Amino acid sequence: METNYYRLNKYSELRIRYDGCFLINKCTMATVFLHPSEALILSLLKGNIDAFDLTFLIKEIYSFKKINAAELVVNTLDKTKYFLDSSSEPFESFHKYNPKDYLKIFSSNDNILKSPLRTPIHLTIMLT
Repeated sequence: METNYYRLNKYSELRIRYDGCFLINKCTMATVFLHPSEALILSLLKGNIDAFDLTFLIKEIYSFKKINAAELVVNTLDKTKYFLDSSSEPFESFHKYNPKDYLKIFSSNDNILKSPLRTPIHLTIMLT
């Protein structure tokens, strides 16, 4: 089985706002809203970490069972695949994010832990 290392591509940016976390492609303006645990996973992608290492870290951080951590990592990588670069060899990242920023969101909002994968839903109406 081939190991893939991941990073956010050079056009993607992880952002935190008052109403949640999101990932944006600065060229296409494509946006994906994220749960803070998904944003934490993406903040760890620095080109030198693979899905197995991510699973271990998430398992330790959230005290998840290995299968639950693996599911969260795989789903997050799949959800954001168009915002990521992958390689069979470690490579340099374009971005530096502090994973602690995404852990703080959990501590400031206890309700978010009751439903761990809810993300905000935004509706945009364009009139012409």
